[in-house]
Amino acid sequence: MRNYLKVAAFIDEVYSNPDMVIDLRTIRHIHYLILDGIEGGYEPGEFRKIQNYVVNNITKEIIYTPPPASEVPILMLELVDWLRSDEAKQLSPILKTGIAHFQLVDIHPFLDGNGRTARVLANLILYHAAYDIKKLFSLEEYYDENPSDYYDALQSVRITGILTTWLEYFTAGIATEMQKIKELVLTHSRDRAIRDRIGQVTLSERQLTILAYVENHGRITNRELQAIANLSNVSAYHELTLLVESGLLVKKRKARGTHYVLVNDF
Repeated sequence: MRNYLKVAAFIDEVYSNPDMVIDLRTIRHIHYLILDGIEGGYEPGEFRKIQNYVVNNITKEIIYTPPPASEVPILMLELVDWLRSDEAKQLSPILKTGIAHFQLVDIHPFLDGNGRTARVLANLILYHAAYDIKKLFSLEEYYDENPSDYYDALQSVRITGILTTWLEYFTAGIATEMQKIKELVLTHSRDRAIRDRIGQVTLSERQLTILAYVENHGRITNRELQAIANLSNVSAYHELTLLVESGLLVKKRKARGTHYVLVNDF
């Protein structure tokens, strides 16, 4: 956690600088911040001087042999030169980021922490391209949910020499995380609006969820509340009754059955 905070502080410091240039020093510093002080962290901030391998964690089989250590400095120079090239500037920032991410893990310039360094670099490129979501956005969760998908997407490029599968996976990850951010912002805005409108009435998170559901759907039934909140019939009735007694919901009886709606002046 301490190192994560140091990396976050570094990104805060440099990403908004219009003169920021991602060079070898930047990448090596990211790696240094990630591994500094970690037991077993190999040579923080230093390119490897020996051969390393990517090994299957279960079978211990070597699944990828990176370039020789002697080639790492020139390959990394080519990567940072490409990041500043006209070709890269003409690409969508997302595609540019995905390519840079793949190239770094493919070169595997460090003995350890290559994946983490690539992900921080990806975030830095996106932030510098005006994807200003640094407090909310992270690809870590997406990769951690199905790590085999991450490694399969990388391996597909090494087998075929074509970036398509990896870029599809990478952009899908960004889309997934962006959707989470959208839902988080909408939920926060919705809950804030509800709190502003009800004044000093104290509500539980469950009751806020009920009111939000009614705002979105126009009504709610006891059975619907049981389904969305995993409540018994009695517990759902109790929650709805409390909201009626608080003057926030009105109980209606029509041909379609009993349901609850927002009061007219809410």
